[in-house]
Amino acid sequence: MRKLAGPPVKSIKHSKEFREKYGKEDVFVEGERWAVHVKRKYREFEELINDFLRRSEKKLLDDGVRSNIAKSVSKNFRVLKSKSVEKLIEKDKEFAIFLRKYFERGT
Repeated sequence: MRKLAGPPVKSIKHSKEFREKYGKEDVFVEGERWAVHVKRKYREFEELINDFLRRSEKKLLDDGVRSNIAKSVSKNFRVLKSKSVEKLIEKDKEFAIFLRKYFERGT
C-alpha cells in the first residue's frame, strides 16, 4: 500500500472528483488535504522489471528507450534472480568464466 495525497479539502470540484475516483469510504482527511491508501501495482522489483521487459519494441521506443536498447530488450530479454544465475553458472562453465572476468575487470 502507499498513501496518495489528494487535493485540498477546500477545493470543492477537485475534492468531489477525488472522492468519486477513490471511493467515498476509502478517502480520509490528513491535515488540509484528502488522502487515500492505494494498492501498489507492483509489490516486487522483479515484477516491475519483467513487466517492462515484456513490452514490444514500439512501446519501449514510445516510452523513450533508446532504439538499440529497445531492439535488444524486446527479443525475449529477462532478469534472472540469484538462484537462477547460480543454476546457470553450474550448467554453463563458459558463462561462469564470462561473469568472473566481467566482475574482476571492475576491481
